[in-house]
Parts: sequence; C-alpha cells; structure tokens
Amino acid sequence: MPPVAAPASSSAASRTLALEEAVRIGLAFNRTIQAAYLGRDTQWFDLYVAEGKFIPKTTLSGAYKTLSGAGGRARQIDGGVTSSLALPTGGTLSLSTARSLLPEQGQRSTLSSLTLTQPLLKNAGWAVAMSSIVQARLNDASSRIGLQNTVAQTVAQIIYSYRNLLRAQEQIKIADDSLTRARRFLEMNQALAQAGRIPPVDVIQAEADVANQALALEENHNQLDSQRLELLNLLSLDLDTALTAQADAWGLAVRLATPEQVDALIEQHPDYWAARLSLARARQRVLLANNQQLWDVALVAGLTQAQGGANQGEAKKVDKYLGAQLSIPLFDRSIEQARVSAENDLKTEKIQLAQTRQTLRGKILNAMRNVQARARQAELADKAAELTRQKLQAEQEKLKYGRSSSFQVILFENDLRAAENNRLNARLAYLNSQVEWLLATGKLLDAWQAPLISHADVQTLLEADDEDA
Repeated sequence: MPPVAAPASSSAASRTLALEEAVRIGLAFNRTIQAAYLGRDTQWFDLYVAEGKFIPKTTLSGAYKTLSGAGGRARQIDGGVTSSLALPTGGTLSLSTARSLLPEQGQRSTLSSLTLTQPLLKNAGWAVAMSSIVQARLNDASSRIGLQNTVAQTVAQIIYSYRNLLRAQEQIKIADDSLTRARRFLEMNQALAQAGRIPPVDVIQAEADVANQALALEENHNQLDSQRLELLNLLSLDLDTALTAQADAWGLAVRLATPEQVDALIEQHPDYWAARLSLARARQRVLLANNQQLWDVALVAGLTQAQGGANQGEAKKVDKYLGAQLSIPLFDRSIEQARVSAENDLKTEKIQLAQTRQTLRGKILNAMRNVQARARQAELADKAAELTRQKLQAEQEKLKYGRSSSFQVILFENDLRAAENNRLNARLAYLNSQVEWLLATGKLLDAWQAPLISHADVQTLLEADDEDA
C-alpha cells in the first residue's frame, strides 16, 4: 500500500475519509497493530539467535595480578581464547589457548587444546542437530500468522466502525427527512383545522409527531458522535477531529466460492496453516524425545600442546588421544515420561488439525450462506421501503379529501422511517457479511493487498520439516 502521512493533531481539524484511506491509516497508526509488530520484532530475533547455532562461539579472557611473597613483588599476566563450534552432525569442536606471563622471572607458558566430541546415538545426526532451528522457523511462521490474524481482526473492526459511522450519518438524514415531513404535515393539519375539515385534536397529534421526530433526530446526533469517537480511537487520530465517512464508499466486491472450492480455501487459510505448523512442531518434539531414549555413546578425540618455562627454546609437549565415552541412564522415568508426553501431544495436534479443518469448513459455508441471505434481504428491504413510501403518499392524498385521519398518516410516516432504517441496516449487514466472508476465508488482508505470510512460505517450511524428519 502507498505510504500514509502521520495524522495531524488539531482541535479544529475536519476530515472526510474514504473507506480505503481509513484502512490505510489504521494499518499505519492503530496502536494494537503497532504493539503486535513490536512483539513480532522479538519473535524474529528468537529465530535469528536459533539460526546462529552453527556459528563459532568465541570467548576472550584476560587477567592481571600483582604477587607479593618472600621472593619480592612480581606481576602475572594471563590471557586466553576459547572457541566452540556446534557441528551439523551433532558433534562439538572446541579450541582453547591459554597463556601466562611472569615478566620478572622471565617465564611464560602456553597451553592449547583441540577437542572433538561426536555422539553416535543420543544427540547424533543431522535431524536432531537441526531440530532446534526447524522448531524456531516453525515458531516464527506461527508468529507471523498470529500477527496477520491480529491485523486482519483490527482491519475488520475499522471497517465495521467506519460503516457504523456511515450508518449514523444516514440515520440522521432519515430522521431529518422524517422531521421535515412531520412539520409539513403539521402545517397542512393546521390549515385543514382552520378550514374546519378536521378536528383540532388532529393538530395535537401532528405536533406530538413533530416532537417525537425531533427527539429521534437528537438521539441520532448523539449516536453519530459516539461512532465518530470510536473510529477516531481505532485510527489513533485526534478525538476532536470532525470526521465524516464518504456516503458512496459502500464496500468491497467479493467473489464467493462454489462448494467444490471450499477444500482449497481451507488449505489456504491461515488458521489451517497454524494447525499444520503446530503438528510439525509436535513431530519435532517426538523426534527429540525418541532420540533421548538412546544411550549416550560418543567418540572423543583431542590434542593438547603445552610449552613453558624460563627457556623459550624448550620443546613443546604434545599429547594426543582418541577414545569413546558411554553414559547409560538407569531408573530415570523422566526420560520415558518425555517420550509419552511428546507422542500424546502429537496425537492431540492431529485431532486439532482435523477439528480446525471442520471448523473452517463450517465458518466458510456459513459465511457464504450469510452473504447470499443478506443480499436477498437488502433487495427485499429496498423494495419494502419504496412501497412504504408510496403507501404514505397515497394516505396523505386520501387525507386531503377527508378519507383518512391524522393518526393513520402518522402511523404510515413511522412505518416509512422504520422501512428506511431497515433498508439502511440491510445494506450495511450485507456489506459487513462480505467482510465476514473475507475473514472466514482468511483473505481480508489479501483484499487490501497487505498479506504478511503466504501459503507458499508455509508450504516451504512444512516440506523442509518433512525432509528433516
């Protein structure tokens, strides 16, 4: 999306927003979205740390001492470097060098060692060594899906709030039109009463209707302010801004799916991705738990070199070794407990995946049916409003010739106002059902060209996990 300028803060600000602009401002400045992105930064750094597993780790150390004794005062300077490298085979390569210097005695010593430890059973192999990185990548993808869901829900709230503001604006127009008709009807009744064609009590009924319509208009203004503040809060704009929604910004064009396409929509839904990622993480935990059941057998090889003393030409002493080490845990039930727990978690995740699939199918089918029903309701409400208006006009004509009463006209006037409100509500319900459809299919951010993760990204991770397993 194109960049959005920071919202101005002015007590006298007045602004007319299109729906698209409101969504862009919300994506840029909504505080819930900003907080979610901050959390995402932390989760990304967790992945960054995990992927550095096979980078050498080096530590520098140093010390300076002043020694006092029978031989007088002396200085000792120590320094060292220690490096370790985790290998993709599960092994560890360590290198260390330590030097010590006594300047007054002219002595210096150096001790260096190189050690390789390679597990053969427990903790051995590419899959086990890579498991922590694979899990970190799966966690990162899940966090991106969580961020996308948060953003999508917030965008939906902004759209709903925008349309509630639009509803309040239209209701004021309906109420104002009703008040105008009520005043015209009062003037007509007053003229008819003066002519003796209707009783004076009918004028009182018309005056009461004017008062009721004015009361309704006042309540609509109150609702307008309430909806305006709600939208301003979601957009993080100045609450004193006189915000107006564009009356022609009625919504998005959506394309419904056929029943045969529901399975494909489920496969591409972020919630289904999240369930598959959870299943992949459970498989990794089973892999590690099974590996921990094995004996700890490892090959160990090393080289140690030492040189020291007052004579700098003293030969270096080199020691080499090669061997194996074995560790067998006995009577440790916690090892088996971890395996049982991991396997049960895997079974649970499989059940959750099936449940997620069924839940998504129900949501998608329900949202699709709801859009179709709301569309029919909007058409019927529009037709009902038009017929009610014609009915009121006919009744007003009948009143002019004494064939109706003020009470009946006022009743039909109230019917018209209710029908116009029903038409407005039906239209907005239809448009909101489109948003619900996009949420149910996980396509809301795609519609606004703001996806945070794609089906291809998730599929790549899952295929890599299958290869590692």
